[in-house]
Amino acid sequence: MNNIFNSGHNGIAIQLKGIEVTINGNIYKDPICIARLLSMKEIERLDKFNTTTPESRIFLDEEIVSNVFESFLGISDLVNWQEMEAGIVTTIANAVKLKSIEMISDPERFLAEYESTINVYNSIQAIVARFMATPFSEVENLPINELLRRYAICIATYPEEVKRPGAE
Repeated sequence: MNNIFNSGHNGIAIQLKGIEVTINGNIYKDPICIARLLSMKEIERLDKFNTTTPESRIFLDEEIVSNVFESFLGISDLVNWQEMEAGIVTTIANAVKLKSIEMISDPERFLAEYESTINVYNSIQAIVARFMATPFSEVENLPINELLRRYAICIATYPEEVKRPGAE
């Protein structure tokens, strides 16, 4: 179940400005769609599909949305795409494709953006993941007290390799 804390964790928020969507008879104005971006493999495969006919483009857009759509933020109802207004699926698919391709086209810019947001807790998470052989995605979701407890264990267990933040 998606909630505000984990929505878009691995993707993007797409605000559908000026658009209304109907879900189970309820009309939502300017909804925010949460979707993951495409992987490199998916983008490479996307380039190989024939999209010369409207039918093939629609089919491909439906496939993309069915694979990347997480939720509409704040809307817990299940989405019936067949009852949705025309163009919503294409709008979401296009936003996902464009953002995915944008990131591939300019990796240096996005690496710099990500690097600028790294803080001491991200480093602690990486160290705990490495020294405790735990997937980073799992460590990211640890409560702060458990993260710091595990980090303290790493400091005590591996004093030559793991130091307190700021200690050289």
